[in-house]
Formats: sequence, structure tokens, C-alpha cells
Amino acid sequence: MKAKEIMTRDPITSLPQTTIEDLCEMLRKENINGTPVVDEAGRLVGIVSQDDVIFRKGRPYEDVQPPRDIRDLFQRGFASIADSDTGPRHVEDIMTREVISADEETPVEQLCRTMWERRIHRIPITRNGKLSGIVSALDLCKIIAAGKMHFPE
Repeated sequence: MKAKEIMTRDPITSLPQTTIEDLCEMLRKENINGTPVVDEAGRLVGIVSQDDVIFRKGRPYEDVQPPRDIRDLFQRGFASIADSDTGPRHVEDIMTREVISADEETPVEQLCRTMWERRIHRIPITRNGKLSGIVSALDLCKIIAAGKMHFPE
């Protein structure tokens, strides 16, 4: 089984210039927790998740203290609440630029292995350098539950 057989085609994406507020609204509205980031030509340039919004880019999770309340979260620069606030404002400020992606012909077993080894939840799928789909951990769970994929014992 190949990535193209199980991927979600035409996934919801964001642009580097998408505001963090708009990203949060999109994640909430679409009930998703991350998106590939594409440029105007549809080329994959990054990936962003809800964790990128909550935790400051460049700081290890161990160093991040939990916020006291939502206002504290915003005032620490994770997202802006006023024009005077500093900190990230756009997806390009918080996205992961070195994206782990795969080609449409990648075997599903390899996608599983990559997700496990890299501790990631989604892999953008490309064709000729452009985003064509995405495979999430939930997609893999669905095919395993349906008995369409078996693991050697």
C-alpha cells in the first residue's frame, strides 16, 4: 500500500503570511491540529501545529513554564493580543521549516516507521515538489483497524 492510496487529498493548508489568530481560528473551525504551510505556487515550505502556537519557537518544551491563565499565555508572546505586544504574529514565525515529507509512492509501512522514529503525527505528501496530500496518524489507525495493513509478528 502506498501513501497516495490513504492520503487526504487537497489538505487544508496555511500560508507563511497567515496570522496566528487566523491559523487558530482555522484549526478550531476545521477541527484539526496542524497544517502544511505552502507558498503561493503550492510548494511545501513548512508545517505548523497547535503546539507551535502554544510553545515558543526555538525553546525546548522542558524550558516552557505552563501559563497561569490565557492572558499570561498571550502576553508571553505566543500569540498577540495587542499591537504593542512583541512575539510571533505569522505562521512563518513559528512553523517548522525542515519538514519531513514523503512522495506519493512511499510505502505506508515507511510512513509508520518515520512517524514512530521522529515522533510526528502527520507527513505531508508531495508530487513533483508540490503538496498533493497528507497522511496523519489517524489515517494509519483507520487502515489498521479496517484490517488493511498487517504487521509482521
